Amino acid sequence: MSMGISWDNINDVYSVPNFEVKKGTVVKIKVSVEGDLKEFERSPLGTRTILNNWSYHTDNGKEIKPFKLVNYLGSDSYFEAELMYVKKDKEKDELKLLCQDLMDVYNMEQISIKKWEAKTI
Repeated sequence: MSMGISWDNINDVYSVPNFEVKKGTVVKIKVSVEGDLKEFERSPLGTRTILNNWSYHTDNGKEIKPFKLVNYLGSDSYFEAELMYVKKDKEKDELKLLCQDLMDVYNMEQISIKKWEAKTI
């Protein structure tokens, strides 16, 4: 991997979950990366902070915070997080939006997402 910024393609790592989600569903994601995730976690904008505060904006400008972080475990090459849906939009794949935003932040830090797994628990 070159050390310049190389933007990853979300379609290379993300696939639509094969389970239904609704309000109250808890999803466990495991994300494997290439790069120094442990060093990134020491920054004020670490993965746990992103997951705790992540939201997206709708077309009409509303800010939606669809998840509550229930549990987080990080290492130097992957993290696992349990996210509970507190809101669910039938038209949006919030996990894909989250994956894209994490990918964008990680790419700026020369961290590349290699694998994204999601399952309900």
